[in-house]
Amino acid sequence: MVYLDVRDLQHAYGSHRVLDNISFTIAKGERLCLLGPSGCGKTTTLQVLAGFVAPDGGSVSLNGKRIDDTPPERRNIGIMFQSYALFPHMSVFENVAFGLRMRRMAKNEIRRRVSEALELVRLPHAGGKTPSQLSGGEQQRIAFARAVVIRPSLLLLDEPFSNLDARLRLEMRQELLALLRSLDIATLMVTHDQEEAMAIADRIAVMNRGRIEQIGTTTEIYDEPVSLFVGRFVGESNILHGHHVASDGATACAEVEGIGRLWIRASARRPEPSAATQIMVRPERIRLSGEAVGTADQGWNSVEGVLEQVLFLGHRTEWTVRCGDHRLMVWQGLSPDFTAKQGDKVILSWRISDTVAVPEERAQ
Repeated sequence: MVYLDVRDLQHAYGSHRVLDNISFTIAKGERLCLLGPSGCGKTTTLQVLAGFVAPDGGSVSLNGKRIDDTPPERRNIGIMFQSYALFPHMSVFENVAFGLRMRRMAKNEIRRRVSEALELVRLPHAGGKTPSQLSGGEQQRIAFARAVVIRPSLLLLDEPFSNLDARLRLEMRQELLALLRSLDIATLMVTHDQEEAMAIADRIAVMNRGRIEQIGTTTEIYDEPVSLFVGRFVGESNILHGHHVASDGATACAEVEGIGRLWIRASARRPEPSAATQIMVRPERIRLSGEAVGTADQGWNSVEGVLEQVLFLGHRTEWTVRCGDHRLMVWQGLSPDFTAKQGDKVILSWRISDTVAVPEERAQ
């Protein structure tokens, strides 16, 4: 059931259009992430929902009611800002209680709710401290407590992990996900970090130049990118340029200069005959060996190449292989089942089902 309904949002700063007919929905309890590079419009979308920016066009409905003209303080939306925006002169208790006091709640109710919120984020004894006495992770948790203590109809998260170091990000990502699952609040998060989006979101909307390029589950976005931009922004991809030459019903075939024919899995976006197309293969889906893993009839593509570089990164080994005029990345785990050195001839094999076609005209 649709809980948040955003329709055809438009907004411009002068002659620069930052939102170009943005539309999406969020169900009750669902977590949607707006993912994209800086300047794509994701933060402006969040500001429109919060009521900080008035859109030039479109509509926003929450739980069946239009909120376009509703002042920010009357939308009952919780916001966790990128900077956390904790008041430095207030105690942790007063920071969390701020939204409740603005709603003129009774003192006993404020104490009860703040206590519950601090218990929720596992900082029950921090009420008397100031923000400067807290670590970065603790400040983030207090910012989250302040956002949810008002029992919001919608929760907005603005780059919630950007101020944390790499190790703390991983820890807080797990904690935040557990909190969101326990509260069952409709949530919109904006980020430029694909791993954060895939870890937190039920669905992802990939934004580019003020538009949503694709919206879907994390698996759909990763395995079925509809454009070169999505395929490159979400994960790493090998890109091969070719021309569609044949189809047999279940698969299509493309000719790639310097490599030969590659088979592509069935798709609603199958290119037209002779059309230019881009073939995308994830580096972790490729097997590197001394012989082909299987034939096209068995569901495999195979190409010959020369190993140019091997990088051991601890959690994986990255191989760079030259195939004709193309360089392909291959990622393998901690214990590669094949060893080779620079200059060796190798065979790269990957399943036809992992071979995705993107029409040439969709390139950014």
